[in-house]
Order: sequence, then structure tokens, then C-alpha cells
Amino acid sequence: MATKKTDYKKLYNYIFKQASRDDLSDAKKQRYLYMLQKIDEYTAKGVDFNTAVRKAYSGANISYAMERQKQAEAAGDTGLVSFFKKMRGHALTKTQEGEDIAYTKGRPTSSKVKKPSFRTIAEIAGKGTQLKFFQILIYIIAAACSIIIPPFFGIPPRTYLAIGFVFIAIHSVFPSERSIVSEVGRGEQISGGAMGFLTVKAFAKLVAFFFILLDFFTLNRMLALVFGFIFYFNLPFRYKTSQPYKLILAWVRLVLGIYLAFQISSTFAGPLSWPLGLMSAAFFIAIPTHIEEEGGVITINLSLSKKGRAAESLIFSLVMIGALFTFFQPFGPFAFDISDVNVVLFSVVWFFSLFSGATAGPEARPAVGVIVILISLFIFSTTYTGFVGSAIFGVWWPQVQGFGETYLSPLNVLLAQAQSGLSDSWLLLTNPQQYYLLQQQKIQVAKSIPTGTILSLEFTGFDIYTSIPGTLEPSEPTIGFIELTNKGEYQSDPSVFGASTLEIYATWTDPVTAKISDVGSITEIECGRGSGSGSTCTWSDVTYPSEIEVASFIYKEDSWTNGTLDLGGQCLDVDGNPAPCVPGTTYTYATTLFKVNANLTYNYKVNVSIPIDVMDTGLYMDLLKNKQIVIKELTSYYTGGPVKATLISRKQPLRSDETNIVIASLLNEGTGIIKQAKFVIKVPDNLIDNLSNSDLYYSFDSCEVTNPSGFYVITCTHGRDIESQEFKRVSFFIKPDALPADVDSKTSLIVGLTDYRYLNTQSRSLQLAIAPPQ
Repeated sequence: MATKKTDYKKLYNYIFKQASRDDLSDAKKQRYLYMLQKIDEYTAKGVDFNTAVRKAYSGANISYAMERQKQAEAAGDTGLVSFFKKMRGHALTKTQEGEDIAYTKGRPTSSKVKKPSFRTIAEIAGKGTQLKFFQILIYIIAAACSIIIPPFFGIPPRTYLAIGFVFIAIHSVFPSERSIVSEVGRGEQISGGAMGFLTVKAFAKLVAFFFILLDFFTLNRMLALVFGFIFYFNLPFRYKTSQPYKLILAWVRLVLGIYLAFQISSTFAGPLSWPLGLMSAAFFIAIPTHIEEEGGVITINLSLSKKGRAAESLIFSLVMIGALFTFFQPFGPFAFDISDVNVVLFSVVWFFSLFSGATAGPEARPAVGVIVILISLFIFSTTYTGFVGSAIFGVWWPQVQGFGETYLSPLNVLLAQAQSGLSDSWLLLTNPQQYYLLQQQKIQVAKSIPTGTILSLEFTGFDIYTSIPGTLEPSEPTIGFIELTNKGEYQSDPSVFGASTLEIYATWTDPVTAKISDVGSITEIECGRGSGSGSTCTWSDVTYPSEIEVASFIYKEDSWTNGTLDLGGQCLDVDGNPAPCVPGTTYTYATTLFKVNANLTYNYKVNVSIPIDVMDTGLYMDLLKNKQIVIKELTSYYTGGPVKATLISRKQPLRSDETNIVIASLLNEGTGIIKQAKFVIKVPDNLIDNLSNSDLYYSFDSCEVTNPSGFYVITCTHGRDIESQEFKRVSFFIKPDALPADVDSKTSLIVGLTDYRYLNTQSRSLQLAIAPPQ
């Protein structure tokens, strides 16, 4: 195919016509104006007309291709990079002297721009009338229900929600951008009338979301935050020059990100307020990106350029550093102490957030931010349960917490086991040998089988009565009732470690420092069969199986103080200034959570036993040679309760002339704490030649051996706390005596008898009233 010669006069007319068009983008128009300027410069220097047109046209294309290639590289679009490289190479070749520009598909022609009329847009909006009618009807019904239904449940009419539904109905009347483009055809410019429709549609969307968000914030902050994030991600991040309605929505998205960060800071009060607020701001404040209609990035917004990315990452890092400073002293409540679990948790979350946010782009960062905030709340909920619970459930948090503590307390055992599993995983990574040894010990102490229930003296009732359920009003009496039942198979005997006690006290958590301190004082206490003094009930008599103990107590009005904090006497006036607590004021610590705690300390027992089968050595070897011997592992049995006792020996039968090991252990399988323990192991003397204190290996505080008639008795005592899932053990060696000539085998019984003192705690939550009674 012959190369078609270029008509430079026609090319010049084409350039001139393009430079005179008003419907071109600024970037394109400037490129053609630049060509005309270069043509004038070349001809002024004496260059012939054809050469001047050719060099100006090709040179402008080279500059344009180079600029667009750089922008495509910054945006990471490899397809556009390849295209503009080819375009630049082609234009560079054509700038050489003596060569013409060839058009294999003919000279570019100016496409006629079609603008749909107002009538066309109206016709598009009128399509699907029946469907739109039903949509509008549904939204109007929803608006009416928002006004009518809530009062039946004691909730004020949701006026803002109704207004939001009305504007959603208005929003659905107008056609979408997609429907307009599909009707008028791609590449055709949307007219001013269509722009007006889409702008009004965007405005209706903003107003609807605004009123719905406002309504949710008056109902529940956490629900409002969830809806706010839905709204946030529903708004566009990019906009084109021809989309002013998206420009509005994109910048509203930025403002909404700032507002959500502020609300997160306000919702999760206390020591997490500033750190979580600034972390949210770092993730959710994203500057909108302006893109060209052809899809290439231009320099109006720097967010997709290399310098822009570096600037955004720097701003993100600075805000994250601000979050770190507001957590630690002197700006925050915590000193940098690596042994403090709060410091460790926050540091882990902060480093994870910094890394994930810095590596994510401006568009992906908000989505990463949601994940980071959810992880943060999950982690901090274990340390700041009151703050996180109040933020999520609002005024219903005391009832939710009370329900959980009452009916979900059995799950505490599973939680303790899960925490133990995490600890084991860390030990496996840091010290595999110690992990293996610990696992073998845990397997041993868990082998014993219960013969009775694992229950003992249990809380079967714990109720707090106030004038408004779940709410503490300091000017009114607060009454409590506790019921205890011995659901185990042993009696709770005070003769070993003293009487059973029930201590009742209240605590509050400082919303600024998160420090827990006692508050309030019980003015009256009744203890049923026991005796009461101050805030403690004491039962000096035996509590037999199925027997019930009860206690009731009263916090009278104005007794909620700890010397510096006076809940009923510290109020604020309408301007937020300290004032006497009278009608029209609010309590200084309104909605703060308080806990009424009950520490039950009681005595209980657990017994364990294991048989030891001893066989004559000669008989043992004969049976072994003839493959007639049965070697089996015998399991110890314990009598139940929260403490498991275990006795372990090797597989049996044992030979009469060999030495074997016996391991005795106590494992706290309950959710409470073993305060004291006395473990007595009785071993028949026919199983031991000689045993002294130096032959014992133990983790108890002390163990000693005595030798009364017929037995060796090992007595181990422990006076320090044994936490849930923790165990103590003692081991010793046995060597059976030779059996009489007429005896082939003999079975002896090793018995363990344990007395222990156990502490179990239950709590109920109250939320301080907002204002004194009117």
C-alpha cells in the first residue's frame, strides 16, 4: 500500500479548527494552541510552511506522549505506558527531515458533539414508570412508619429518618448517569440540562443520607457509625471534569471522613478517645482524585503522582505519630511500660495500622482503616470492656453485661482454655523444648476421670434492684440479693481453712485514666444463717450438699462516695460548670459504668485414688515370653469439683523388683482461684522401701513425708494463688516389696485427699443516671 502524502494545508486547517473549539478539554485545546504557536515561530525563522506544520504537529505529540507516559507510570497503568511509548516513538520518527506524516486510515475528522435535549432527558426519566412508582410508594410508606410505629415501643417519632426516606424517594425520580449515557450513546457530551438533573439527584442523595445519619446518632452512636461508613463508601473517590455532581460528592466524602473520625473519638471515650480518633482520621481523610475523561490522570490532583503519594504517606504517618503521642504520657494516660498489657496491646495495633496504611494507596486506605478499627475494638474490648460496651449498646449495656455474666459464665472456662492455647503457641515459637515438657505435664494432670459433678458452692442468684433497672440513682437506695447453693457432693467445711466468706464491694473505672477503684459503702447487710459485718458475710457452720445460703445488702442514698469522688454530689449545670445536684443539672459522671462485685471464698474437698498392680518377677517374665501378659494403663478417679486431682503411674502390672515413678497433681479447672491447698497422698508401705523429704520433687510451697503405721504419708501445702488452668505437682519413686512365695500378684491403692480454699467472683453492672430526679 502506497504511503499517502500529507496535505499540510489541510492539516493546518484541522489544527486551527481544533484550537477554536469550546467543547474540548483544556488539556487538548492547549495542545493545539501550542502547535499554532510553534508554527508561527518556525515560519518567523524562515522555515518553509510544510516543514513548520510537520515539526510543530509531531513535536507537540511527542511532548504530550511523554507527559502522559509519566502520569501513567505514576498511576501504575502498564497498558497506557506501552501505548504512549509507541505514540512517542512514532511521532519522534516523523520529526526527521524529509519525511512526511502518513495517515493509513485517513485524516482525523472532527466528530459532531451531540447534546441530549431536556426533552430527551425527560423521556429517559419517564422510562420504567411503574417500577419507579412502586419505589417511591415504598419510601413514602417507610417515612410514614418512621413517624407512626416508634411511639408504640416508647421511642420518639423518628422525624429525621422520615425526612431521609422522602429525599430517597425524590432521588429515585431522576434518571441515573448510567441510564443517560446508555440512551444518548457513549462519547456524546451530556448537556447542561442533564447535568442539572444529575446534580439535583446528587443533592437529594446527600440530604437523605444526612438526615438518616443524624437520626441514627440520636438513637445509637454505634449504629450511626455503621451507617456512616456505608454512606462513606457509597460516595465516589474520583471525578471527571465533565462530572461536577461527582465532584461535589467526592469532596463531601472527605468532609464525612473527618466527621466519622470525630465521632469515633467521641463515641469511644476514655483513654482511647484521642488515639482511636486520630488513627481514624489518618485512614478516612482521603483527598479526591481528578481524572480526565479519557481515563488518564492529570496534574490537577497530585494524589496519584509519585510526589503526591509521598506527601499523602507523610501526612498519614504524622497523624499516626500524633495518635501514639496521645496514648503515652505526658499527653496521654499511660507511661511507656512494656510490662503493662495496655501498652503492649496498643503498640501492636499501632504498628500494624502504620504498616498497613503506609503500604496501601489513597483509595484502598479507608477500607484497610475499617479493618484496623474493628481489630482495635476487638482487642481493646478485653481491657476496656465498659467503654467499648457502652459505645456499642448505649444505655442497654448494663442489661447486656448482666445477661452475659449470668448466662454465659460457663463460657469463661472455654475462654480460659483459649488463652492457655495462645500462651502455649507463643511458648512453642520461643522455647520448643519447654513447650514439649509442659504439654507432657498437662497431659498427665488431665488424665484423671471425675466420678461426680464438677460443681461446688455456686452463685445461683445475684440481683440488683433499683428504681430504674440497670441504672444507679445515688439519691435512692440500691438493694442487692445473693443466693448460694452447694451443688457439689461434699460439704463446705470451715474447720480446715476457716469460715466461708462473701465480700461485697463496688468499683468504678475512671473514664480518663481507666484506673479501677472502689466506690460506695454498704450501710446494711443481712446474711441469713451467717453473720454480717460491714460489707462481709461469714458462715462458720458447715454448708451441706444442696443447702442454700442467702445474703442481702443495701447501698443507701448518698453512700456512693470514696472520699474524693461523690457520685450524688457532683453535678454540672447547663453550661458544663460544677454545680450542686439539683433538678436541671446533670451528674458529672453520667452514664459511667459501675460494678457491684461479690467475692465468695469457701472450703472444699477433692479425693483421688489409683490402684497399683504388682506381679511376681518370675511370673511376669514367663507370661511375657509366652505373650500372655496384658499391660494396661490405669487411670485415677477423682470426686469432682473445680479442682482436679490426678495420680499417675506407668503401665501395669509392675514387677516386684523394679523402681517406678508416681506423680500426684492438682489442676485448677474452674474460673476462680485456689487460695490455699493441702494435698495428702497415702502410699501403702509395701510399695516403698524407704522415702524421705529429699526424695520428693514438687512445685508446691512445701512437701514432707511421715511414716505412720502401714503407710508413707506425703503432705504438700500451698499458700499462694493457683490461677485457672494452672497446676501444681509432686513426684516420688516406689519399689514394691518382694511378694510372698505363695502370692503371684497383689493390688494396693494409693489415695490422695485434698482440702482447698477457693475464691469465685461474680459481678453486676450499673450505669449512673444522667440527672438527679426532677
